[in-house]
Amino acid sequence: MSIVPKDPYVPMTELRWRILRELYPDGYMREVEKAMTVATDIEACEALLRGESVPPERIDWEQARLYGRKP
Repeated sequence: MSIVPKDPYVPMTELRWRILRELYPDGYMREVEKAMTVATDIEACEALLRGESVPPERIDWEQARLYGRKP
């Protein structure tokens, strides 16, 4: 069973929301959003989520400044 229904017209139940939040807490989702925003490609995004360093040219520094990062 999928947590999120495949049919977009099937509403999310309270149980499904609770399971989803347990698997993907708000703090984790904020990190995903940040990585997706500042990375210029999927590989850089994945590396950031793993906590690895990323070459400066693979970072969108204009977006990174919104998170308080400097080049």
